[in-house]
Amino acid sequence: MQKKFQFLILAIVCLFVLLPNTTFAQEKSKKNVDKYFDESGGFKHRLWYGGGFNLGFSGDNAYSQFNIGITPMVGYKVLPSLSFGPRFGFDYTYIKGETIDETGNPRGRRSANLLNYSVGAFGRFKFLKFLFLHAEANYKSDERAYIDQYSRYLVYDSKINKIYTERIGSENYLAGLGYNSGDGVIGYEIVGLYNFSVPSDSPALPFEFRFGFTYKF
Repeated sequence: MQKKFQFLILAIVCLFVLLPNTTFAQEKSKKNVDKYFDESGGFKHRLWYGGGFNLGFSGDNAYSQFNIGITPMVGYKVLPSLSFGPRFGFDYTYIKGETIDETGNPRGRRSANLLNYSVGAFGRFKFLKFLFLHAEANYKSDERAYIDQYSRYLVYDSKINKIYTERIGSENYLAGLGYNSGDGVIGYEIVGLYNFSVPSDSPALPFEFRFGFTYKF
C-alpha cells in the first residue's frame, strides 16, 4: 500500500511540474508539437498505436522452452504531448523436459503449454521531441511450470496426468523514461521502467526494459 501511495504521489508531482510547460513549449516552437495531432479532427485523429514483440529460446540438460509474445497498445492524445490508453500483453511458452512425480520417481520427457496475459492502462508525457515519461498500472496473470529445486526436473502431477503448473496474479505500478525515434509516422522506442510493486526483500530486480514500435506517436 505504501508503494502504491508513493507511485500516485510521483505521478501527480510529474503532472504539476511538467504540464505548465506544455503551453510554453507549444508557443515556443511548432517543432515540439506532434504534426500528426489534429485538433480539428475527430476521435481517430488523436489515436496512436504501438506494441512490442518478443521471441526467445532457452534450455539446459533438464528442460528447454520456447517463448513468443506480443504487447499491443493504443494511446489517445488529450494534448499534443500528453496521452493515455490501454496496454495488453499475450505470451505463449512451450516447455519440454525430464519429469519426476510427487514421490521423486522419473516419468520421462513431457511437455506443457503455458499462457500468460496482462491488461493495464498507461499515461505518457512527451517533454522533448524524442523523450517521454511513462507511467503505468497493470495486472499480470502468469502460468508457470513447477520445477524441482534439486533435480531441476519438471514436476509431473500423476493425478491429472500432466506437468504441474500454477497461475500467479500480480498488480504492478511502474514509471520511467522512454526514447522514441518518431521523426515520421513509424518509429521505434526503448523504455526503462521502475516497478514500485516489487517487494524490497524479493530477489527479482524492480527494473524493466522494453523495446517496441509506434505509429503516429
